Amino acid sequence: MRQILFILPIALLMLLPAVLLLVLVCRALLAYIRSKKIREEKNAVKRSLEEALETLGWGQTLDAVSVCLEEALDALLELTGQRASQEIIDQVFESFCVGK
Repeated sequence: MRQILFILPIALLMLLPAVLLLVLVCRALLAYIRSKKIREEKNAVKRSLEEALETLGWGQTLDAVSVCLEEALDALLELTGQRASQEIIDQVFESFCVGK
């Protein structure tokens, strides 16, 4: 039993560099995913606003323009974290088994 207690800390020290590397890789991956998501949301806001301007230029009703503006607002709220998309909500329920 004493030998196991002696070897365990040494084994853990040997694993430490691998664990630290894994943590760094995970952080880099999360940063990439976040930046990609931000880029997608910014593009969605831009597309929706351009679509609203085009719709307005075509002489469409304000109802049609407001649909484009609502899409832009939804994307902007997701970008700022003030609204969660259904995709994110689904991921939370899948990952954390809420309500099971």
